[in-house]
Amino acid sequence: RHHLTEEEEDQMRGFFQKFDTDSDGMLDTDELRQLFINFNVVATAEDITAFLDRVDRDDDGTIDYDEFMTLLEDIMSENYSAEEIIEAFNLIDEDASGDVTLEEVASALGKADVEIPSEDMVQLLETADINRDGRICFSEFRALIQDQCNDRMG
Repeated sequence: RHHLTEEEEDQMRGFFQKFDTDSDGMLDTDELRQLFINFNVVATAEDITAFLDRVDRDDDGTIDYDEFMTLLEDIMSENYSAEEIIEAFNLIDEDASGDVTLEEVASALGKADVEIPSEDMVQLLETADINRDGRICFSEFRALIQDQCNDRMG
């Protein structure tokens, strides 16, 4: 259905439920506002309404879990622009050194409330660290993002 492992599906359902504060199985405009705030996205009431109009396939004024998953799949299948990749890199590169360390990745994921086992993070860094200097430079980061997109596309 959503091309996710059972574990990934459980994580996504848990993520959805975290923002479904009234546990009605739907994200309404207030819950969407909290979702945006969680990701440091400044969204006006008009932005949220426009977002809802785009995602709310059954026009009930809320986003159910299937609509949420469809939205996530759409986001994950998009190719990111150079500007988006630069912006993401700069957000993670807290000390503006031009390289990203394991600590900076862990910090960024923590701020986004994403939990990844440390051994998975180490493996990700080792995969991305093409020149084996223990840091991820921008070109290595860009290659990692593009590889992730290609993997999702199948």
